[in-house]
Amino acid sequence: MLSFAKKNHQKFIPRHPSQEDIYLVSFPKSGNTWLRFLLATAIKLHYDIKREVNFFSIHDIIPDVWISRDIRCQGIFGESALPRILKSHSSHNPYYHRVLLLVRDPRDTLISYYYYLSNYGKVDLDKLPFSEFIKDNKYGVQAWLKHTDSWLKVNRPAQIIRVFRYEDLLQDPEKQLYLMLDLIGIPVDFDKIKLAIE
Repeated sequence: MLSFAKKNHQKFIPRHPSQEDIYLVSFPKSGNTWLRFLLATAIKLHYDIKREVNFFSIHDIIPDVWISRDIRCQGIFGESALPRILKSHSSHNPYYHRVLLLVRDPRDTLISYYYYLSNYGKVDLDKLPFSEFIKDNKYGVQAWLKHTDSWLKVNRPAQIIRVFRYEDLLQDPEKQLYLMLDLIGIPVDFDKIKLAIE
């Protein structure tokens, strides 16, 4: 019988996991969607892939592991020669062997998260002011700390976890995107990276 922790971790992996899978992990509202667009566009330009990268196609190109657990085994853009890249907001998961962890200043993250949740009716701005929201264990500072610490304080030699700051990506997107793509194993040249960012 599986332990509760193991069952919980397995909820956040695809049905056909691979050691080569790359997980883009972040706390919600930390820039994960923006990063998916940057990576997908740079890879598209590098391989001269004709498929458009937009808010509809991004869910197939770099899918969310939680929403799409039955993801096919092909890599990004359905190319079997390329690694599969998956988005996740999961806390530390020992089944994620290759991780790009995106961390954003919690002050900005929580403001964005507050308004995001209110737009989806999960937070009532009149009943839960921001000063109370940040104290909420499920959504506030403690949730951000728990999520971030779970990744930063892990010591598992079998996992490759690389931390990237949203603020660094914002300040120098060319360099950060180049480093990420190099870790993924796709050395895209700077001209295509600049074009992807534009």
